[in-house]
Amino acid sequence: MSNVEDETKFTQEFVKSLEPFVSAAGSFTGDTLYHYTNTEGLMGIVGNKEIWATDVRYLNDKSELMVMLDFMQQRWGEKIESIEIAEMITPLKQAIFSSRESSVFVSCFCEEGDLLSQWRGYGSPGGYSLGFDYQSLAMQWASASQQTLVLPVSYDANAAQASAERMADLAIDKWNDTYPTGMLGFVQSVLKDDYFDGQPIHEALRENIMEDVAHFGPEEAQSRLTESSFGNALYAALQSPKVVDKVASTLWWFNRRAFSFAPLVASWHKDPAFQEEKEWRMAIQKNVQDLEREGQLNFRSSTFGLTPFIKAAYTSTAAPFPLKEVIVGPGNHADLRKASVEMFLSSQGLASQVEVKLSEIPFRS
Repeated sequence: MSNVEDETKFTQEFVKSLEPFVSAAGSFTGDTLYHYTNTEGLMGIVGNKEIWATDVRYLNDKSELMVMLDFMQQRWGEKIESIEIAEMITPLKQAIFSSRESSVFVSCFCEEGDLLSQWRGYGSPGGYSLGFDYQSLAMQWASASQQTLVLPVSYDANAAQASAERMADLAIDKWNDTYPTGMLGFVQSVLKDDYFDGQPIHEALRENIMEDVAHFGPEEAQSRLTESSFGNALYAALQSPKVVDKVASTLWWFNRRAFSFAPLVASWHKDPAFQEEKEWRMAIQKNVQDLEREGQLNFRSSTFGLTPFIKAAYTSTAAPFPLKEVIVGPGNHADLRKASVEMFLSSQGLASQVEVKLSEIPFRS
């Protein structure tokens, strides 16, 4: 399979995985999407004309990202571990699925602007629901400034699993193409000119690992290998530039091609238990090193400690800022909070285009 063929297949699968979301967005009959936030969020979004997009791993429910990735990792693991030595592939699997090369950042929206579960989870105490024009949000904000999509979340576990399995199967095909004799065979081929006590080290590698794992079990075999003179020779060989460069470059390429789209697609899948939220997401996949180099990676305090986020600025000059409605959340001093919002919007030149309303939910935060 050539590089061009790889690119085409994975791109086609990415597009295919997005089709249900695009179709659902096309059938959306509303014209407004709501973003629940607190007072600081209201001031930042309106005052700076930007929305913060949080690293998806740091959302309130970490498990939501893993709905699809769990399916993918399970299928990939079952297939690959059947032809690889588990003691070698497990660390590799962990590295692939926790890659720091890129992260997905999301900003969340809701079809309902006055939803009790949202006030409880995101907008209290003293929260606000900001209503944005859907077309402007999707076309001018997301597409023009960040090259991404605003799409509805899927709560269909079967769809998540089917998409994950298709991506995993493509990754498995690519793995078999990259490592036709397995990872162990690949390392052996790199070490073919290295010797230990007159024996080619790649032969000793297979002999030592297979025998020790079979006889002592994985943990004891690992300990024995670490403490042996052969283990010292092996680790020295594995750390040689020719091995490090060769393995690193092939694994980087495999990871980039086989798994580059998975976290982005996964960000639009959530557990069915959250279906009431009727959530939409603006999802942005960014290279972390690029963000660091350009000074665009920011951090804020949350229940997770330091939480990474990026600022998605509204840069379009083709249409006005798409805020059209603000709902003042349930809580104390609602009338005073409504009045202050109206004054704030006026100071930003938005009073004539934004309607301010009070929540109709009798909830006291």
